Amino acid sequence: GTWWAPCGTVTAAIARATASGATFTASSPMEIVVLPGAHAGSGNCGVELGVVSAVAVYGVAPPPSSVPADDGITTPAPFASFNCASSTNLGGFAVKAPNPVTLSNLEIKNATRATGGGLFITGTGAVAVVTNVLVSHSKAGGAGGGIAVVAGAAATLTNTATVACAGGADGTGNEVRGGGLYVYGASTVTTVSKFTADSCTLPVENGKGAGVNVDGGASLSANGMVIKNSVSFFAGGLFIGTGCSPTIQNALVEGNTATYGAGVGAFAGSNAVLLDSNIKKNKASEWGGGVLAYTQSTLTLRNTTVSENEGELGGGAHAYVNGVLKVELGSVIEKNTASVSGGGVYLNTGASGIFQGAGTSVRENTAADIDGGGGVAINAGASAVFRDSFEVSGNTAARGGGGGAVCTGAGSSLTILENVSVANNVAYTRGGGMLASRGCVVTIDGAGAASSPSRSVVFAGNQVNVETERCRSGVFGGGAVALEPNIDSTGTSTDITPTTLNARYAKFHNNIAPDGGAFFVAPSDELNAAGDPRVVARAAAVDVTNVDITSNKAKGCVRSAASAACASSPRVFSASSAALYSNVTNPDTGVVGGEGGGVFAASGTVAVRAGCVVTSNEASDSGGGVRTKTASSLFVFGPATEFGNNVARAGSGGGVAHEGLAFALIGPDLKFTGNKALDGGALSLVIEPATAGLVASRASFFFERANVSTAPASANVAAADFTGNAFFVSSVFMDANVAGRRGGGVFLGAPLSNGVFRSLVVRNALASAGASAYWMRAKSPDAAFTCDTCDLGDAAVTVSTAANQRKLQANGNEAETSTSIATEALSVSFTGGTPVPATVASAASAPAFAATLVDYYGRVAATENGVACSLEPVAVAATATQKVNASDTLELAGTLVCDFGERNRGVHRGGAGGRLGSTYAARIACDAVAAGTDSTDSTASSPAATATPAALAVSVAPMTFSLSIAKCTRGHEPVVSANDAITNEPIAKNCVACKDRSFNFDGMQCVACPPGGNCRGGDQLQSREGWWRSSPEAEILFACPSKEACVAGTNAGDGACALGYAGPVCAVCELGYRQWGKACVPCADGQTYALPILAILGFALFLYYIFREPPKKTTTAAAEPAEKTVDEDGNKTGAGAGAAKNNTSGDQSVALFSSLVFIVQCLGLLKEYDVAFPRGVDKILDAMDLANFNLSALAPGCSDDSVNFYRSFTVGVLAPPMVLCTCALIYYLAERARVRHYRDFPDRQRTEHDAYEPLKRRCLRNAAWLLTLAYSGTAKTVFQLYNARRLDTGSFLRRDFGILVDGAGANTYDAYVAAGVLALLAYPVGVPLVIALVLRKGSKEGKLTDETFKQKYGFLYQAYKPGFMIWELAGLVIKCFLAAVPVFATEANLRGGDPTDATNGFDVGAGGGFALACQSTLAQAALLGLMVAIMWLRPHKNKLHSAQQATATAVVLGWVMVLGNVLNVDSASDDAQVVAFDEEEKFRVCFAAVAATMAAILGMIISSFFAGELDASASTAYAADVARKSFYRLTSRKSNASADDDAERGETKRGKKADQLLDEETTPRSGYGDELNSSTVEVRIAERK
Repeated sequence: GTWWAPCGTVTAAIARATASGATFTASSPMEIVVLPGAHAGSGNCGVELGVVSAVAVYGVAPPPSSVPADDGITTPAPFASFNCASSTNLGGFAVKAPNPVTLSNLEIKNATRATGGGLFITGTGAVAVVTNVLVSHSKAGGAGGGIAVVAGAAATLTNTATVACAGGADGTGNEVRGGGLYVYGASTVTTVSKFTADSCTLPVENGKGAGVNVDGGASLSANGMVIKNSVSFFAGGLFIGTGCSPTIQNALVEGNTATYGAGVGAFAGSNAVLLDSNIKKNKASEWGGGVLAYTQSTLTLRNTTVSENEGELGGGAHAYVNGVLKVELGSVIEKNTASVSGGGVYLNTGASGIFQGAGTSVRENTAADIDGGGGVAINAGASAVFRDSFEVSGNTAARGGGGGAVCTGAGSSLTILENVSVANNVAYTRGGGMLASRGCVVTIDGAGAASSPSRSVVFAGNQVNVETERCRSGVFGGGAVALEPNIDSTGTSTDITPTTLNARYAKFHNNIAPDGGAFFVAPSDELNAAGDPRVVARAAAVDVTNVDITSNKAKGCVRSAASAACASSPRVFSASSAALYSNVTNPDTGVVGGEGGGVFAASGTVAVRAGCVVTSNEASDSGGGVRTKTASSLFVFGPATEFGNNVARAGSGGGVAHEGLAFALIGPDLKFTGNKALDGGALSLVIEPATAGLVASRASFFFERANVSTAPASANVAAADFTGNAFFVSSVFMDANVAGRRGGGVFLGAPLSNGVFRSLVVRNALASAGASAYWMRAKSPDAAFTCDTCDLGDAAVTVSTAANQRKLQANGNEAETSTSIATEALSVSFTGGTPVPATVASAASAPAFAATLVDYYGRVAATENGVACSLEPVAVAATATQKVNASDTLELAGTLVCDFGERNRGVHRGGAGGRLGSTYAARIACDAVAAGTDSTDSTASSPAATATPAALAVSVAPMTFSLSIAKCTRGHEPVVSANDAITNEPIAKNCVACKDRSFNFDGMQCVACPPGGNCRGGDQLQSREGWWRSSPEAEILFACPSKEACVAGTNAGDGACALGYAGPVCAVCELGYRQWGKACVPCADGQTYALPILAILGFALFLYYIFREPPKKTTTAAAEPAEKTVDEDGNKTGAGAGAAKNNTSGDQSVALFSSLVFIVQCLGLLKEYDVAFPRGVDKILDAMDLANFNLSALAPGCSDDSVNFYRSFTVGVLAPPMVLCTCALIYYLAERARVRHYRDFPDRQRTEHDAYEPLKRRCLRNAAWLLTLAYSGTAKTVFQLYNARRLDTGSFLRRDFGILVDGAGANTYDAYVAAGVLALLAYPVGVPLVIALVLRKGSKEGKLTDETFKQKYGFLYQAYKPGFMIWELAGLVIKCFLAAVPVFATEANLRGGDPTDATNGFDVGAGGGFALACQSTLAQAALLGLMVAIMWLRPHKNKLHSAQQATATAVVLGWVMVLGNVLNVDSASDDAQVVAFDEEEKFRVCFAAVAATMAAILGMIISSFFAGELDASASTAYAADVARKSFYRLTSRKSNASADDDAERGETKRGKKADQLLDEETTPRSGYGDELNSSTVEVRIAERK
């Protein structure tokens, strides 16, 4: 065809080209150009290409060239499109042999076919080159919903995409593969570059490879592949089938979903390599969220990232049975999640994983369930190898073990070779770094080069965290590595493979766990001390050589209630012990466990061999370096093995603590230096007699298990030496070890007949008892401590040769006793001289008393709480009628410290704890076995050397005495430990000092420091500046009205007041001072009289003015000369205009006056709120309060100190009636005079004597004015009678703290309150009601327009529209409300507190914050409501007046907001977060508020001036008119020239408009302003004539 007449279909185009007779070759194919647009029908779909000749089908427009930054590939946009929806089962195109086919710039959509729905390339010799082709929404009945390349065909796909394609459309379940792209066949070759499969699907029951499927030995080479959002059963993204070995580079596999292998699935027999690729955010409902290596397949990841995928087993990767997964050369598996196990990788049975290469890591993955394995999970029979700079870091086993890796099951193994880091992993049960279980064998060898081995395998920063509810001792641990026994094995001892850790040349440091900071060997119910070889063989084995175990920590775990074992943990009480062992602190009773800072084992065998360094580890309990217990054996060998600076904070064995089965320390060059513990600074060895005998009988088994026979020849140990021994210590050097209690070097609690000590050297050891060694006679009744060729660090000393005196056996001969060896005390008695204290403070140091304590060697012995001799309460036996409360018992704590003087006595220093105020019986006894004896004989001799344990118990006589427990002193509070089982009353046995920011004075309960207080713990309570308290014992502080009135410190009452201040809250001025604002100023200061004098003069002048000024009459423009001209600015001039403006200026100026008075009176009212204004601002507000007729400010003060609020109240309440009466009297006299003059004229004609009528009107008007102006002040005065502030010394009037309203002043106050009820009805309620009634009556009678009525009451309503004649009452109500707020919104009223309640019953006042916050909120609400009403209703006739009233309201609202947001903070608080503004900043804000207020007032005055409302006379009218014209000229947009032109023309448009506006302004509109008094007009005209 042609461009203008194209062929109808592709089929027609091929036929036409063929008919042309042209020859088409591979280099010169038939070319079919497809024009843009949609093409459909059978001639375009289902067309076979390449059969007849080489052909190229392409569209005109190229695809989009933009490439997104995230995946590097974009889906081609539609251009030339083949829509095959109507050609069912014909498909899109079919490419067949023998000729090559080229397709480009095309879209194929809605095509369906059995195979290759959109594009089907098939057969040997078929060649297709596909570029810029989009296949969308196409389906295949079986495989290849989008594109299928099969049966030996060759295809090159470039910039090609399959979108929303699907396979398995026929529903048969056959060949459901490759929803997007399907490549199949041994000779099939496909090359892909920038290919996208998006949103393709296969049946979720059996589909494989929804995005791409390569299978059947086909060859696929891909560079730039995006597979995303696709769904199938297996391999939602990419499926690699049997016999296929593709290399896929730069692939993005994202957001795909499948049951197995959501991202990539490698099937049996495949060998695929993913290079430089990214597999992320895929989700498998079961295995392999990112990738899955199926049975007998190998999947290699090189420089590939597998991230944010999800699965059940193997969130990132899963290697199925016998599958192989290789992660190497910078590949990263990170941030994946497994719902069960293997957050990063899961290796199934028989699978193997190899992790190697620099930059390769498994990190930040999570296993969410109890099976654990946050990073890597290795199942039974599986194996893994970590090597060559591989890293496992930041992984988490959220509910299980093995934060970094878990290896579990028979036949499983993990090999870690050189340069591997396992760091910062977290588990929540066991093995923060790694967990080995059920027969897993872990081999660690970081030696590297044999010539220069290094410790290149590092476990660092791993930890185990345990939730509170799961916390148990000895169950959770292994910050670096944890091992669990092989409990699954049922074979004999010869074929059992225990869980094993063999480590050499590695470092384990900075790991943390509840138990076993680095290593943890878990206990088992089966692995007990029975010694059964078959059972013991199942236990785990730890064998380490040339390993550093440093700076690890067994921190224990915390649960809500401490266990009994924890509660009985040993403690240090004596000062001497604390000095020896400063790192030991009383353990938290809520902490459980914390054993084995480096290693903890509860079963199995631990062997620490040559070259190991165990240093700087810490245990919260026992075993700073190593802790072995229950069913575990420990063997430590030299040379070059060191235990240094390990700490057991609250237990035994700073270096090693053993309490299990067999034990051996075998040198040479085996050192313990600088270790610390409570007992056994270097070594604590405790074996129960029964266990020791059993182990000794089977010694060969236990010692052979640890290969003890391989000990170095220099150790001088033969195999026969172990026979019959449960423990063996030889060739050990100990230096500078410390015990807080017993055995600075060694603590022994084992039967000494079942073990050997020889060649032991102890230097510089310290302990309270037994600096070198301390042994328990009770645990070894049949043998004393002996040590062959030992050096215990001190010279022999002579001791008493009294009968039964023991000698230390050294070198087999009886020699003098070494003072560095000690046992528990075996007898006790008082020596006298220091009496037993009759009363002691609970939990506090009690006075010392002396008793003699004698040990095994006949010397005074130091003893500790919990060791042989102890101070204990005497139990009270229950009777038939009297029960005994077990919780109400005496508790004793302390130490019996030796005094090695001539008196040979032990001094008890410590304390007693019991129910406060109770008396108990106590005694000194040795172990509880002596509790039943009543003997008081203190001279009992020590038992014989061969005495039995029972004989030992009887020989120690207890000493009984009484102790009374004092109650807590002030500054302390009792600690309730339990409830009485009988009465259920709380039992308090201890007292603690009140902490910082708390105090008490009664020793009962510490209370929080009150507002305004400065508490530093104990009984210290000081007042801050501006706060006051009534007495030194008062616990509540009150804010002073004036901050400078109250000084900081411990003073109270008047002593806390500054000079010039006194009384409650320092609010009363002393004699010689008067109140100005809230401050007291000296009377000698002349300025104190200025304000009262000026106020009185001003008030007098005001009265003179209003009575002298006659009431103005309202006239119209017609009554004046009517000549009216228009000036050049359009303003009316002449007498007519002036009269028009002056007619209403009086009424209009009243609106301005009302707004200004509103501001001044409201601001004056605010000073009564619970706020401390900055200095100076309070005086301004005090001056403003004069506008409220604040008569108390005018009181004599200095000249008459008897003036109080009662007098001010009386004057304030009676003053308005007196004024009214005076006006009424004047009115009456004027009326009488007028009537008298009228009688002289029979016709009663009006004469010049009508001058009395204006006087009467003035009286009525001025009375109404004064009553309105004084309303707010009078209402405030009435309210203040009810404004009492409740203090702890009584209630006082806030207006006058010299008046007490309760107690002695109640009668006087009650009388005034009764009178105040009448005042309340008369003023706050009565005045607005009277005004409303007067105006309502005037309205009903039509008097509002009457000139006489207006002269009397017009100022109340003339400025408002007819519908708002009582609007003036809104301002009165608001002022009344503002006056009432501080009276009734007090802290006591708002909180509803009881006056007996120290927290809610009083008014804290300014600084407390609560009251002012509420007061300011109420005031803001009222003012905001008024302002909204003004702006919405606009009640004034002149909108300027509404704006002025709204401005006045906004000014007051602004001040109220300053009160609530700036001044409502006490800057004396020590909480920096509370103090938003300091005093200087408050002053600045208030200064800004004052400036803003003045600006608003000035603006209101100026606006009224330019509106002509301030014209008081003709002259001032003329001046104002000139000023306005000047202003208009300056602001006019016209030039002077044009203005002159307008003047010449006589009248401009603007002049006309101004004239019109002036006419409208002076013409009455409606309502009570529409009519004038005609007689008045006539009189004025006559006068002018």
